[in-house]
Amino acid sequence: MSVYYYLDPERVSGQNEQTGFYTSLYLEEMLSRLGIAAVRSDPELLRTRLPGAHDILLIGNESLTGKAREPIEKVLRNGCLVIGFGTLGLDDLFGVRETGRIGQENPFDRTAFFNAGSDILPAFEAGPELPVLSPVRTVEADPETVHGTLRAGGRTCPGLIRTGSAVYFPFDLPDTLIKIVQGHPVPEGPSHYFPVGRVPDSRGLPMDTPSELPVADLFLLILEKLFYERGIPSLHTLPVCGDGSPADLLFYFGGDDDATSGELDETASRIMAERGLPYHINLMPTTKEGGFALSKEGYDRIRAHGHELALHYDLTGGLSLFTKDGFDNQIDSFVNAYGTLPVCNVGHCLTQTGYAEYARYQSARGILGDNSRCGYLDPVDINAFNLFNYSFGTAFPHFVYDDAGHGGRRLPFCGLPITYYEPRLGGTYGDSDAKLNRCVRLAAYYGQTINLFSHPHYIAGYGGYDSSMTLRAFDRILEICREQGLSVRLTGVDELCLWWHARSRASLWQGTAPGEWTVRLEDDDPVVIRIPEPKEGLTLLLDGEVVPGTARTVSGLPYRLLPVRGKGEHVLTIVRTSTTR
Repeated sequence: MSVYYYLDPERVSGQNEQTGFYTSLYLEEMLSRLGIAAVRSDPELLRTRLPGAHDILLIGNESLTGKAREPIEKVLRNGCLVIGFGTLGLDDLFGVRETGRIGQENPFDRTAFFNAGSDILPAFEAGPELPVLSPVRTVEADPETVHGTLRAGGRTCPGLIRTGSAVYFPFDLPDTLIKIVQGHPVPEGPSHYFPVGRVPDSRGLPMDTPSELPVADLFLLILEKLFYERGIPSLHTLPVCGDGSPADLLFYFGGDDDATSGELDETASRIMAERGLPYHINLMPTTKEGGFALSKEGYDRIRAHGHELALHYDLTGGLSLFTKDGFDNQIDSFVNAYGTLPVCNVGHCLTQTGYAEYARYQSARGILGDNSRCGYLDPVDINAFNLFNYSFGTAFPHFVYDDAGHGGRRLPFCGLPITYYEPRLGGTYGDSDAKLNRCVRLAAYYGQTINLFSHPHYIAGYGGYDSSMTLRAFDRILEICREQGLSVRLTGVDELCLWWHARSRASLWQGTAPGEWTVRLEDDDPVVIRIPEPKEGLTLLLDGEVVPGTARTVSGLPYRLLPVRGKGEHVLTIVRTSTTR
C-alpha cells in the first residue's frame, strides 16, 4: 500500500519566469496535507520500480506518450489505482475522449464548477459547487463511469471518471489548489488605501465565490475518500488533547497589538490566562529604528502566563517597505529587544505584496510561519468584525511554495489562515450564536484547526471598548463544544505552527509483513494515526501490544484514531477480519 506521485525531472529543472510554475510539484503538498507519505517517481523509476496492485499513483498535467506510457499501462493491468489530473496521452486508459478545451486568458479565471455526489464527496452540506481555476478538457465517457461533473462553457460534462482502477479529473487539480490556497501573486490594494495589497485582493478565488465552505479542503476530501477505500492509514490533521486522547477540533488564539501599549498587551494576556486560555500577541515596532511598546520585563511576564509573542511587522510604508531589508530590519529589532527569534509573525493590516516573498524573506531568517491570511473582509467596512469564512479555501496550515523564478521549491514555512476574525456575541452583534454554532459544527465534522483572531484591544477593553462581546464569544464557543461532548485542543499560533512542522516530518510507511506499518517520529510531539474502519473486525497492535484506538467519524468517514508518542520508529500492525467498508 504505497503512494507514488509522478514528476518529470526536466520540467522541475526547466521552470522559470517564462515557462511558469510546474504544477505537479504541488502534489507533494496535497499528499502531505492528507498525511500520506509518498514516493516521488519519474519515467525512469517507473520502468524499474512498478507500483503494485494495492498501490496508488498520482499523475498531474503531463503529456505521456511512447516509453513514458508503457509502465502506466502495466500498473493499471496490475490493479494499481492511477489518478490523473488533466493528464494527456492516456485517454483510452482513463476511458475518455476529448471534445474540446476551455482555456484561460488570466491564470486565475474560473473555468468551471465541479460537482459530485456524497459517495464521492462526503461533505458537511450536500452538493457544494467547487470552482476550477485551471484549463479544462471537455470529455465524453461511458455514463456509468461518470461520478462527478463539470459545469463549464454553458453545459455539463464529465468531471470525474472511474474506469476500473483508473480515476480521471479532466483538469489540473494541483494548479487549482495552489491558486486557491496561496492566492493571487499581484494584489493591487483596495481603493489605493494601502501601498501594498490587503485581503481580499490577494484572494485567488473569484470574489463572487461563497466562502462558507473550505473549497480546497473539499477537493482534497475527494482524494482522501479514494485512499480510504484502499484502506490506507494516514496522519491525522489534529494532535492529541491534554489527556492524550485524539482531538475533535482545535482552536488557536492570536492577535496583534498595533504598537498600542505594553499595558494593553499585559492586560489582555492576564485576562486570557484567568480564563485558562492560550494567547499569542504579535508586537509591532514603534519607530523606523525599532523599539516596542512592551518592555522586556512585560514580555517576560506575558511569557510566564504561558503565552506567546512574535513580530507584528509593519511594511505598509510607514515604518519600512515590503522588501527583504524591511523584514530583516524589523526581525532584528525584535531579536534585539527580546533576545529571541519569533516563530510565527503577522503583517500590519494583513498586507502583503508579490507572491511568496513574505515566506521567502522570513524563512531565510528561520521564521516558521505567518498568520496574515484573513477570511473575507466586508468590502464596505475594511475593519468589519465577526467574520467566519474560508477565503483561501482551507482551515489548515499549509507549506508555501516559491515561484517558478526561484525553482518552485517548498519553503520550510507555513501560512496559517485566519478563519474567524474578531468573533463577537452580544451588544451590537446580537445574542444569536448561530455563527459560532456553525463554526463548531464544521470544525468538528472535518477535524479542523480554527484560528480565533482577536486584537488585545478587544480583550482588554482598550479605549472604553466593550470587551464583553469578545469574551462572551470565546466563552460561548467553548460552551457549545462542551454541550456537544467534543474534545477540544486549545493552542497559541506558535504551538500549532510548530506541531504542523513536526507533523510534516513524521511519516507512515508500509512494512514488509502484511498489515505492518512503520511510524517514524522525528520529534517528541505525538501524532494521531487514522485507520479506515471496516464494518467489522479490526485489531490494532502498536509495538507489539494490542491497543483499542478511538472510533471517530471524520469528514463523514469512520476511522479508528490511534495516538503515537515517542521520538523514533514504531511498528503499527493492522489486522482486518473483514475488508468490507
